[in-house]
Amino acid sequence: AKGDGSSDDAPSLTAALRATGGRAGAVHLSTSRNYRVSSPLSIPNKVSFYGHGSSISLLKFKDRAVLFAGSDLRITDLIVSGGRPETPYSARTMFGITSHNANRLDVDRCQFLHFQASGIFIGGRGRTNEIGRNISIQTCKFDGSGTQLQGITIFAAEGCLISQNTLTGMTDVPILVDDASNATTITDYGRLKDITIINNRINVERVNAGIRCIAAEGLIVANNHVTTSSNMSTYGIHSSLYDMKQQQQRNDGSLGKNEGTYLPID
Repeated sequence: AKGDGSSDDAPSLTAALRATGGRAGAVHLSTSRNYRVSSPLSIPNKVSFYGHGSSISLLKFKDRAVLFAGSDLRITDLIVSGGRPETPYSARTMFGITSHNANRLDVDRCQFLHFQASGIFIGGRGRTNEIGRNISIQTCKFDGSGTQLQGITIFAAEGCLISQNTLTGMTDVPILVDDASNATTITDYGRLKDITIINNRINVERVNAGIRCIAAEGLIVANNHVTTSSNMSTYGIHSSLYDMKQQQQRNDGSLGKNEGTYLPID
């Protein structure tokens, strides 16, 4: 792979990812290169991806995702881009990393820039078996440049840690943990369990919440710092399952103390 910012590195990187033949392995990018690919890359199970400060993006940005992640792997020290600052919103890639049913996926020390929807998307949108398990997203930076919707979107997960990330420039809730779109009654919930959101720094620009958690069991939200640069009445945390009282009961009162410019909990 050349990493010169213009060549199509998809064939070389795909060959490297497949070279392990189903065994555990790792792909290391050269330091501080700019890799462009003509199609999304699928990272197989047990193959970790080390960026070493390099960036990766699509040659033609408009697509569903840059990386599709499997299970038992780590993605680290990588800049994932869905477009350039001047790229129109409609032409940007939708997601940076997406994984519908990974088990043991660690993403750390990565940057996510200029996407349509979200830097990281976990789970599936329907009531299916698409559930991420044992997901860790730590020490990453998400910059939406005032056009991206969310930074981190979790629709279905059991065991998820979101910690020490920085999120700015989103036009919707920067961290969205939401199973409500998949449920019609209370008995339909249950695709979000044991979610921990701690020690993140979030700046809210155009919406009224820094973190929104809907229909999650075993939820811990603590020690996050939420600020706003807008004149909106902004909540650090918005959490509900039909009503806040019910949500707190399901979560055993585990919504911890959070800092913020405005009220920490709605």
